[in-house]
Amino acid sequence: MPFVKICGVTDPETAHFAASLGARFIGIIFASASERTVDPERACMIAEEAKKGGAQVIGVFVEQDGERMQKIADQVGLDGVQLHGEVARKHHLELSDNLIRLYVCPVSLDGFIQEESHQGFTALDPQRDYLLYDGLTPGSGKAFDWDALEPRRDFNFILAGGLNPQNVRLAIQKKQPDGVDVASGVENPRLKKDRKLIRAFIEEAQ
Repeated sequence: MPFVKICGVTDPETAHFAASLGARFIGIIFASASERTVDPERACMIAEEAKKGGAQVIGVFVEQDGERMQKIADQVGLDGVQLHGEVARKHHLELSDNLIRLYVCPVSLDGFIQEESHQGFTALDPQRDYLLYDGLTPGSGKAFDWDALEPRRDFNFILAGGLNPQNVRLAIQKKQPDGVDVASGVENPRLKKDRKLIRAFIEEAQ
């Protein structure tokens, strides 16, 4: 049974709600370009409520270096980091060993993993870290072709990109991921997390 990550959470109440329903990971975004980004002060409140509900907290970073990521991780009390972009993937070597890495592998709409240098890939720990397969525009709500995707099987992996309560069960059946990740698929309206959709997503996934 795959675990669930609810990403782009922007308020403490939603974090606690999702965690209490069984979400393993709550994702908080620290990328300035994202519409779901929050400042560290608010992130501390979100993280506290997520942990009260029983979840671990993942900070989502895009092209931020190790010093910046570690500073926020310490300030907020993150359990792990999600690494988007070459800079973040390269500099994860500078982070504390206790931080879980969700190493993002971008996937095109036709389901093919984008070729890149994968800076820092060899420093991942298969016992601690995950590969996260996501679309080229994270948070867009667009799904890629799951049939064409060929994930590595020597790492635990998370499937993301366009998942919602209506399609997550099919995606799990096709790819058998260790976890599934959702942001816009549990929002109504856009950028507003909907508790009914969160509940439905977790129930369908599990």
